[in-house]
Amino acid sequence: MPTRVIDVRSPDGPSALRLVSGQGMCEPYMALSYCWGVTADDILTLTPKTFACMTQCIAESDLAQAHQDTVSLARALGIRYIWIDALCIIQGDEQDWTRESRKMAQVYGNATLTVVAGRSADARNGYIDNFVDSSQAGAPSPCRLPVGGTPASDADSSNGGVVMVSLPRSTDLGPVVTRAWCCQERTCCRRAVMFGTEQLFFECETLRIYENGLIADRPAARFAFDQPPPPLTLSSSAHPDELRDRREATLRKWYDFLYVYTACRLSDPHDIFAAIAAIAQRAARALDSRYLAGIWECDMLRGLLWKPCYHLEVSRNARLVTTRPKPTRLAGAARDSRVVRAPSWSWAAVEGPVSHESATPPNMARFRDPAYARARPACAGSARWTREDDDDDDERCGPDKLRVPALELRLIGRLAAVRVSQHGECALSVDDYIAQTYPRGRRRALRINVEGLPLLGLGAALGLADDPCGRVVGIGLFDVREEREGVDIVYCLPLVRDKGLLLAKSGNGRSFSRLGWFWVEKEAWFSSHEETEVHLC
Repeated sequence: MPTRVIDVRSPDGPSALRLVSGQGMCEPYMALSYCWGVTADDILTLTPKTFACMTQCIAESDLAQAHQDTVSLARALGIRYIWIDALCIIQGDEQDWTRESRKMAQVYGNATLTVVAGRSADARNGYIDNFVDSSQAGAPSPCRLPVGGTPASDADSSNGGVVMVSLPRSTDLGPVVTRAWCCQERTCCRRAVMFGTEQLFFECETLRIYENGLIADRPAARFAFDQPPPPLTLSSSAHPDELRDRREATLRKWYDFLYVYTACRLSDPHDIFAAIAAIAQRAARALDSRYLAGIWECDMLRGLLWKPCYHLEVSRNARLVTTRPKPTRLAGAARDSRVVRAPSWSWAAVEGPVSHESATPPNMARFRDPAYARARPACAGSARWTREDDDDDDERCGPDKLRVPALELRLIGRLAAVRVSQHGECALSVDDYIAQTYPRGRRRALRINVEGLPLLGLGAALGLADDPCGRVVGIGLFDVREEREGVDIVYCLPLVRDKGLLLAKSGNGRSFSRLGWFWVEKEAWFSSHEETEVHLC
């Protein structure tokens, strides 16, 4: 059981509650997944000041309405204990928050039932009552339908059945799908009752059943990490293909989850790694790899090549443009200050949906091919992408590390300076370049002609100073649109044959930070550069 739970059947009376320790107990309990709301200062929470009195008695009327609904539901189902983060984690206690945040996989995974308050955007509002307009959705009404024979002869026979008929209702879950913590919680739970925008539905390990009678398979992407990886029959060293297949299956699920997770929001932007820690813990068991600020070391090149969705897609996620994380009420920073929650090379350095290379068999095979790679770890003969002799780096690695604002990668690659084609005489639009380079309007990628900028090679090696198109060595895409304004010289670091990172110098020497990514247009030009050690920060 969790460290603490709420006992909804206190000996002080049927309506009294109290906080109790879950240590040493093995009892059914119910967990709540919900939205706190924009401001939650006026709801009862567990704090160092309220701890003692909450272990004695909690007046049900003092609880937020969503919490009261959960108490009522637990009693109706005969479940004595409930877990609600606001009431079971000590708010304002950093040590307790860190310790409990690492246990979310167990809290939701071991719960007898998880209640998802999908339709409510604020804990002060309830979620059990359905306020859908019955005149619009159609209140279900019973009717008797005969089976076989004629309607007259079967009207009173046992072959008839009563069904509920109504107009279709939305299957949307509601505001909870926009919250990052809730995304993790739904993934970790074994079974859940979900209060959607217009109807109730139940989800278990095999299927989802809606209130209107619709039955669907369990969403594979959402529950990708529920099942433990299949055990290897022999040691991984004896069966490398088996280990590889297991890793690739886990990575495919990981990237699918990141696609959903990065589109969600956080009240505190610094929670970016904490709110995914439970999923990372589960993935780590199958991958047997270091976890570096959200990227698995065993798949470093593909992990580094994340792309903002608005660069490539025409979808709901593509409408959400990536930005830098902004201060919030919970972030403890001035509104005009910069939020640094991850190194620049991590997907967590931006706010907004990102995607990775699709995990199709051809793509997986391509990334396995050493000839496809254009960068490698700086530590000779090692698969370690950080400094070999720095124990501090190891302290910042792993799924249990909830705060990783800085971590340096060291790699060998062919770094090349280029000019961004948006200034003065060298200006060349990506539309012009694509029209001249790719006949019949073919585009390298969806939306690249909207977001991309031609990158012009420097030096005499190209020998095409009078032909702007001939000088284009790549097409660059900045992670954040505003950051491309006024940029002249940037650095390209190919990671694989056709793609790489767009970098800016960071201080002196070999240190660089990520600005975006780029398509390689002239591979031979990049290959002409000498290999050098690059430090990504």
